[in-house]
Amino acid sequence: VTLARQGPGHGRPSTPSIAMSAPKQPPPQAVPALRIGTLNVHMWRNRDGQSTFDPLVQLLRDARLDVIALQEAPRTGVAALARELNLSWIAHRSTAILTRFRFKALEGNHAVGGSEGPAQASAPQRGKRDCRCNTTRYTRARVAIPLGANGVHCIDVVCVHLSHRREPERQSEMARLMAHLSGKCAPPLSPAAIFLGDFNALTAADYSRSAWERIASVRAANSWEYPTSKLMDALTDQARDIDGRRVQLNDAHACAESRSGPWETCRFNTRIDYVLLSAQVARTLRVLECAHVVAMPHISDHNLVVASLLPR
Repeated sequence: VTLARQGPGHGRPSTPSIAMSAPKQPPPQAVPALRIGTLNVHMWRNRDGQSTFDPLVQLLRDARLDVIALQEAPRTGVAALARELNLSWIAHRSTAILTRFRFKALEGNHAVGGSEGPAQASAPQRGKRDCRCNTTRYTRARVAIPLGANGVHCIDVVCVHLSHRREPERQSEMARLMAHLSGKCAPPLSPAAIFLGDFNALTAADYSRSAWERIASVRAANSWEYPTSKLMDALTDQARDIDGRRVQLNDAHACAESRSGPWETCRFNTRIDYVLLSAQVARTLRVLECAHVVAMPHISDHNLVVASLLPR
C-alpha cells in the first residue's frame, strides 16, 4: 500500500478518496517539502505568566510551517492565531491543528474554523460522543498535502498531549487512542499517518547513563516517577505493541538527515515532544531535517519541533 496520490499519471488513489469542500481561495500550489511542527504553547503564556501571543505569532511565521500542532491551546486563542497566520484550524480538548492545506474533519466532537470561516475543511463525520477515548487529549484531521510533482498526499495528522504524571497513564491514554482510531467508534486511521505533540515521554537512547541518573535524581527530589521509556519504546519498536496493537512509528528526530537546535524540548532539559511517522509515510517521505527551535523561556516552557519532509 502506498500513500494516496491524486494527479496526472497516478490513476485512482490507493486509499479511499476524500471529499473536500472547495476553499474560497485557490488551492495552495505544490510545495517542494512539507514543513510540519509541534509546540506546547503553555496556555499562551511563558513561565513568568506573561502573555506570549504576539511573539508566538512571529515565531510561527518565521518557521514557515505548512501544518502546526498545538497543545495547551484553548480554542479562542487557536482561532485568533489562525486568523493572524491566515490558516484553517481544527481543535479538540485544548489541542489543535492549523494548516494552509485542505483537510477533512473525521470526528464530530472537533471544532473547525478558518481564516475566513470553515472554508478549507469538509463537514465532519459525526462520531460517538461516549467513546472512552474522549479522555485523551488529541485532535485529528486528514490533510490533503500537494507535495512535489507526485500529486496530493492524504495523511492523517494526529496531535497528541499525554499526561505529565506517570508512564502508566500515558500508556493507557495511547492505548485508548489507538483503540479509538481502529475504527470502532470513528473512521479508521489511515496507514499514512503522522502523530506529533507533547507526549511527556522519554526515549532512553537520548541519554547517557549518567544523564539518565541525573534525571532520576531531579525527579526523586520532586517526588516524581523514576524515568522510563516504555511508551516510546512501544511506539517505535517493531517487536513491541500498545495494548495488543502493533504500532510501528518512526521518530523524525532519530531518522533525520540533519538536526539543529538544542536537544531538549521542555524546561526540564529533556526531549518529550515528537514528530512520529507511520511506516507508510516513512517509506514514502524522508526526513531532510528535524529542528528544535528555541521558544523557551520567553514564549513557552517548550521548544518548537519542526520536521522537513521530502518525497523519496
